[in-house]
Amino acid sequence: MGGNNSAVFVALNRGIPTNKYIFIFLTLFQNICIGSVGSAVGADIISIDRLRELQVSGSKDYIIVDVASAGSYNFEHISGAINIPQADIKARSSELPLNKLIITYCHCGVDSSGAKAAAEELKSIGFEKVAYLGVPYKNTLMAQYNINITRNENNVEDGVPVITAEIVYAWIKNHPEDIGKNFIVIDVRTKKEYDEDHISSAINMPLKNLQKKYKKLPDNKEIYIYVYGDENWKSSIAVRKLIDKGYNKVYRIEGDYTGLKSIATQNRDK
Repeated sequence: MGGNNSAVFVALNRGIPTNKYIFIFLTLFQNICIGSVGSAVGADIISIDRLRELQVSGSKDYIIVDVASAGSYNFEHISGAINIPQADIKARSSELPLNKLIITYCHCGVDSSGAKAAAEELKSIGFEKVAYLGVPYKNTLMAQYNINITRNENNVEDGVPVITAEIVYAWIKNHPEDIGKNFIVIDVRTKKEYDEDHISSAINMPLKNLQKKYKKLPDNKEIYIYVYGDENWKSSIAVRKLIDKGYNKVYRIEGDYTGLKSIATQNRDK
């Protein structure tokens, strides 16, 4: 940095217009920021390409921290990451090493605000080697860059795969562009119940009509399908029916409509 400061002094004393120098400086700064690791105010940004390089290298000089809730982390996360929710990052900072690069990331939807906030929190209490992933976690994006991920497919109740309402709500809220493309939420209650109130973006396929209506679903058998009803046994039947039709990623939402509605209400109140 000392050399660069000298260059500034010499340039200004040689009569180079200040506005031209500032333009050059900002251009160079921007180029640095969009590289593998770019500097942001109070925190560093690490690119997804650089993260992949670290995974492939087998390096042990970094640690990945997923700052999402325990439920989201347990369902799916970047392989090797540990979980410290953003709200707990300061209280649990003693669990993190001072001599390794700490990379935070979040399941934040359109930005990386949660990961950035966590990284800045760590920097503020003395951690020097901290960066946050410049893009939010999203399984389809991770797949494009061959980022290794770990997914828990073993949460089963009464022979039916189950997913928490918290995770489904997070996907609806943070990834609206994926609705209908990468995942679908199905309401198997009656049309009357659905018309009275339902979860935003959910489509209505009453259980008694599911045998016919399922044909309106995408042909892609790998699309994630999340099902809720008014009672567990109804949504469980719907899940089994869809699995029998060849869909491989069908889950009953834990707590059904009541659970999902409760999560949505809690988040609206925040």
